[in-house]
Amino acid sequence: MLRVTLANLRAHRRRLVATFAAVALGVAFLSGALIQTSTLRTRFDRLFDAESASADAVVRRDRTGTHDLDETIRPRIPAELVDTVRQVPGVRAAAGDIRATAAIVGADGDQLGGNGPPQLAMTWIADPDLSPYHLLEGRAPVATDEVVIDGRSADVGDRAVGDRTTVLAPQSVPVRVVGIAGFADGRSQSGVTAVLFSEAGARTHLTASGAGVDRIVVDAEPGTSQADLRAALDQVTGDHVETISGEAFRLENRDAVDDLMSFLGPALLSFALIALLVAAFSIYNTFAILVAQRS
Repeated sequence: MLRVTLANLRAHRRRLVATFAAVALGVAFLSGALIQTSTLRTRFDRLFDAESASADAVVRRDRTGTHDLDETIRPRIPAELVDTVRQVPGVRAAAGDIRATAAIVGADGDQLGGNGPPQLAMTWIADPDLSPYHLLEGRAPVATDEVVIDGRSADVGDRAVGDRTTVLAPQSVPVRVVGIAGFADGRSQSGVTAVLFSEAGARTHLTASGAGVDRIVVDAEPGTSQADLRAALDQVTGDHVETISGEAFRLENRDAVDDLMSFLGPALLSFALIALLVAAFSIYNTFAILVAQRS
């Protein structure tokens, strides 16, 4: 029987290889989908944890007036509120942050990024407790036409400190690169192209009216809890402005990751299940033919 079995396998090598490949590819697809989903979730969690840095509170506009279908867009809050927040007892540092979409033009004249990761423009914040970006080369921007770009964009776009380029925000803005920044322990935020303006530059180029900030990030003095800091800020922020703790901000970002993965995970698994179904169908037909031949 053993000799007959081995002789049959040698006589039908292609069928044996095809059956083995069907099993291996189906299992590999399923394993790859599970590993990729877990890796993406972990990477996004680390990115958002780094994005929130060690801020103890975030002041921003509440949901009043926002559209239910696009809850990520909030109206800006008055820029004057930044100075008010800085005077609150228990606040060590506070900075206003303006964020928008902008594309950096590389040395070849093409836009950098845009094929997946976002193209971001934001305010340069020097305090390491309030921003995950830090200088690798050059200096911080001061004038309205000075910017810092992330390390990966500098590498891909062949841009260096001292170069003049254009930022599309969305209007064409001629700028000079005065610094190269890293994000957390890397050169970029996982492929995100980032251009960082000075406070005056962000107000000039990233807002229509030149006033208002998207949020205020706050760091507490030693010994001040996030709950006490939030309570103190709520007393001065006024109507239609909310304060959330740094921990709540991080959890909110992680919830956004969960929402994304709740769609992406099943999509990847569906392809893996299709691969397993095809493999099972192929193996079933193979054994059905073998049984029929033996009969």
